[in-house]
Amino acid sequence: MRRLLLTVVLPLGLGCCTTGDPRDIGPGRARPVVEHRGDQIHPDLEGRWLVWFDLENDPNGACHSSLGDTQEYDYTCEGVVKSLDLITGREITLSEVLSEETQPVVSEGLVVWRCWQQGICGLCTSPVDRQENTFHSYANSYYYYDWTSRPAVDRGVTAWIEYSYQEGSQVYKLRSLELLTGHQADHPIDPYPSEVIVLGHRLAWVSTVWDQEVYHYRLESLDTLTGHHQILLDSEHAIQGLGGQGDLLAFKQDQGEDGVRVFYLDTDGQPVRADSDEARVSALTPISVDQDLLVWLDHREGDYQVAAYDLRGGQGGLISSDRSLIGARITPAVDSGQVVWADRRNGDWDLYLRNL
Repeated sequence: MRRLLLTVVLPLGLGCCTTGDPRDIGPGRARPVVEHRGDQIHPDLEGRWLVWFDLENDPNGACHSSLGDTQEYDYTCEGVVKSLDLITGREITLSEVLSEETQPVVSEGLVVWRCWQQGICGLCTSPVDRQENTFHSYANSYYYYDWTSRPAVDRGVTAWIEYSYQEGSQVYKLRSLELLTGHQADHPIDPYPSEVIVLGHRLAWVSTVWDQEVYHYRLESLDTLTGHHQILLDSEHAIQGLGGQGDLLAFKQDQGEDGVRVFYLDTDGQPVRADSDEARVSALTPISVDQDLLVWLDHREGDYQVAAYDLRGGQGGLISSDRSLIGARITPAVDSGQVVWADRRNGDWDLYLRNL
């Protein structure tokens, strides 16, 4: 097995602490919360608010798929970003019709999604309870982060990775934007970053470095207030699927013959494994993180299921039932002990909620 090199981080305080009773981790019944015509995909949660991408009015009700036995291809992906108040049942359309598959995020009552205006890529935002769109353009069109991925947003701050060519070499730049003020900042980083997340005023990302004839995968962080930069983890195993909230940072590692595994950093900055030996963790989606709950996709039983790990009780396992039919590339959402995922047990993708 390859060695694991670790730099412990105390000053940043990354890690987690939990209180409260253990949650009910195990297969259980989920209830449908959105069942419109067409696909309902890419959910995100914050408190009482659920947001997602609604394809009800797409001609085929789906995004870029084959059309049954004809083997024709569906070139349309026409949907809108919507929100739902889980307490009152009020549903709100937040965006104009979008023609690209879209993954919205809700943070601090603000919904954020990737969008285009007049050929310029950027972010659109709206309050979660009404349609009031604002467009934030990116300063550089050479956008490194996958366009269809979920934006990295937390507490009104978003971040992304850009690159440009200077004197025949690629120069990578980590950029952040305060959505309410419009203030942008550049943060120099080492070559070959792959993904970034926002944890309040801290940014965390993965970089790849060739050192001593071996690729090293580094989990790094930057405090944007103090400029303090640290390497949280240095490993020869690929790091991916970052997820975080508050002081909790989780990630996946591809450990070769042992498969993909789920870890989080404890209060001492040490990696703690969250999945079990029988788990078969999907590498296709990131980890979703609540204050004391990790959620990801697992295919130990063949089909994809939703798995969770409760930091309160140190227990983990599958939480969706064998009736569920879950996609490999649609990330579940979690907040306040509630988990929402896209499920096509009845044909179209619908959104189901399980309260843990």
